[in-house]
Amino acid sequence: YFPTQQKGIVRNAAAVIEAQQSHKIKTLFADLGIDTAERQQGFCRRVIKKPWAQTRSDANKVIEGLKAMIKRQGHA
Repeated sequence: YFPTQQKGIVRNAAAVIEAQQSHKIKTLFADLGIDTAERQQGFCRRVIKKPWAQTRSDANKVIEGLKAMIKRQGHA
């Protein structure tokens, strides 16, 4: 028994990024006013050492970083 599993679903962190994660990243960038591809890629390079999230794990790191920025700036 693995407490992190839900209804028999095993999530693979190395799997390709999901559409929901991609949408969430784009929404968070927009909320922060990070509107150019150069700035978005710069943030991703700082967080995950890649120009854009390619795996679920990468996406989660980017999302958490963006949420932390929003919290620090008082947007939420």
